[in-house]
Amino acid sequence: MDTSEINVGIDTSSKQLDIYVRPIGQFFSVSNDTAGIKDALKRIQKLKPKRVLIESTGRLELEFVCAAHKAGFPLSCAIQATSGALLSLLAE
Repeated sequence: MDTSEINVGIDTSSKQLDIYVRPIGQFFSVSNDTAGIKDALKRIQKLKPKRVLIESTGRLELEFVCAAHKAGFPLSCAIQATSGALLSLLAE
């Protein structure tokens, strides 16, 4: 398995962040608060991802986005309406 291009996808809710790492298939969840975000950033940073894509959900992603930007992550935000289309393209 080629793991040279690590991509991280994050699904956002008010209580937690669900995080999936491709192509290694790693999945984990953290609470969507300062402590959980700090834990997620530490775990993601070790993977040296090429990109981190987070679902934009009514500002629920804002604290993670600010912290990831400050940490220098290659971050993109996707609005929910286009996320399904994007995932379909990535699956091809």
